[in-house]
Amino acid sequence: MDLEKIRKALDKKFPGLSLQLSADTRGILTLAGDCESWDQVVKVGHKAAKQPGVKNVVNRLTAAGKAAPRRDYSDEKRRGEKLGEVA
Repeated sequence: MDLEKIRKALDKKFPGLSLQLSADTRGILTLAGDCESWDQVVKVGHKAAKQPGVKNVVNRLTAAGKAAPRRDYSDEKRRGEKLGEVA
């Protein structure tokens, strides 16, 4: 996965956004930064997912003035830990 090519593709489609990109060896791309709207958050994620070498996208983008509710997975994590290894 070529992060510089992905950055150029995103900058071309969404000029003016300050995005942070990181990737792991499994082809998982993580996006972070601020967008102008939720619609733009979704569009940036979709554009990133279509880039060569990207297997999955973790979208940590936010929309200006909006906060997405985050689900508490602590109960599920505890149940998983009782069963064995949790990654």
